[in-house]
Amino acid sequence: MAKNVLKINYDDELDFLLFGISSGFKDYRICYEINLALDINLARTEEHKLIVGKNNSELKYVRFEFKDEYEQQYILLCNRNEKQLLIPELNMIDFFLMINPAEGIEKDAVLKSIKNIELVSTAFSFIPTALKSKHNLLT
Repeated sequence: MAKNVLKINYDDELDFLLFGISSGFKDYRICYEINLALDINLARTEEHKLIVGKNNSELKYVRFEFKDEYEQQYILLCNRNEKQLLIPELNMIDFFLMINPAEGIEKDAVLKSIKNIELVSTAFSFIPTALKSKHNLLT
């Protein structure tokens, strides 16, 4: 008997800017500095939940969020929790900053502002669709 396989295409939902941030500082400290650098107001919200494994165990990651007057949504996610990385292939990244929608945002200017934060070791921009574990970023 033939087997039908359904594949989910996440590419439509991954139309946002994604920045990876490396820093040895606590999440609330980085959040504060990003707020100052980008003139936004990220605040801690409900945790980002990820269901993994055959027993459907739930992993939680710290999440900060802000929506501006233009409906631009900023989300800061921790890549680490006590058990597992959110995006395992990027183990050098401590935080992800997502900006959705991407229209009207100058990616290079945001990246430069993040890199200028003293507490940030380095920062990168990523194409979300190129990540192996991209589905982990979706809520």
